[in-house]
Amino acid sequence: MKKFVFKKDKKHWLRMVEKRNDRRKESKNDKHLSTIGSKSLYANSKKREKVIMPKIVAPRIMLLKVSEYYNQFINFINDFERLCKKANELKFRFELDLSHIKEMYGDACVLFIASVDSMYQLYPNLKIKIRKPIKDITSRYDPHAVFCHLGFYKLFGLEYSADCSSENVVCWRYVTGDLADGQLTEPLMKTLNDMGINTKELYRSCIEGIANAVEHAYIPQIKSSRDVRNKKWWMLLAKLDGKLLLFVYDRGHGIPSTLEYTQDQKILKEIWKKLKQLVSPTKDCLYIKASMLVKETRTELNYRGKGTGDIKSFIDKTEGNLLRIYSSRGTMIYKGESTPSFCYDNSISINGTLLQWSIKLQDTI
Repeated sequence: MKKFVFKKDKKHWLRMVEKRNDRRKESKNDKHLSTIGSKSLYANSKKREKVIMPKIVAPRIMLLKVSEYYNQFINFINDFERLCKKANELKFRFELDLSHIKEMYGDACVLFIASVDSMYQLYPNLKIKIRKPIKDITSRYDPHAVFCHLGFYKLFGLEYSADCSSENVVCWRYVTGDLADGQLTEPLMKTLNDMGINTKELYRSCIEGIANAVEHAYIPQIKSSRDVRNKKWWMLLAKLDGKLLLFVYDRGHGIPSTLEYTQDQKILKEIWKKLKQLVSPTKDCLYIKASMLVKETRTELNYRGKGTGDIKSFIDKTEGNLLRIYSSRGTMIYKGESTPSFCYDNSISINGTLLQWSIKLQDTI
């Protein structure tokens, strides 16, 4: 057998090797491989390029009632929804990294579920890779178990399992619905009864108030840059630490946009006087505060007809109860008639309305 001998002219030899490699690269270019998520991407290029799958990372603490965490979380939700829209348009897959979550509270959890559910309603062909939360053995929180218990992963078409026997996990219930398909009160009352909560006391003051708030969230006359055709609501409930915790969220126009459509101008004029406003407020939180004064103002003006449920009246009954309302950029905290309410505007909109009740269980059983 002949031994292979290097040519003496090394420059000539290197040119031959370079030409051979160029021919191989051109052959690969003909494949037009351009799939996001693969290890490499060839698209009209002679060079081999490594492509990293786009990724969005959830914040470590998912919470709304602290301004720092509120801004982090709402920015995350907005970035997630923008990425979903882009992924749908350009047909690529991205990663949703939940591994950094250490603490997750009901207010942020219900909003996160609503966001994911809404994105799949708008873009049913989305392809999202999930990186699960990692359990911290030193913490009482287990976000992965909560997500499994609530059926969150099923929104992605995934079937994950976890130990959901912990009190901080099993206590949570998830309810959702569409105003076009039926009323809010029926599934809510069924869930409360299953939890052993006496709905008789809650019905007029709380449950009917929730139904009215959600019903007024979607008004066709109001123009919006967001897609609000899907008239859904999402709710989380729990019996925890001696209290009933209830969170209900809608992705409607928000109280600051809907109040002047749902209320008589004469009523609003009286409310602006009570709030010492000469004209309509410029702050979202003042619109929320105004919405809390509607029922008593209607009564003062002797309006007839069926009264509506008052979302704050149940809070008045016992010290320690709390109502927190987020709508658009505004936030209001109500602890009863004897305590001054506290309201403020956030820098970012919540893109809808979130009502949160914290009610002592002995008041309802």
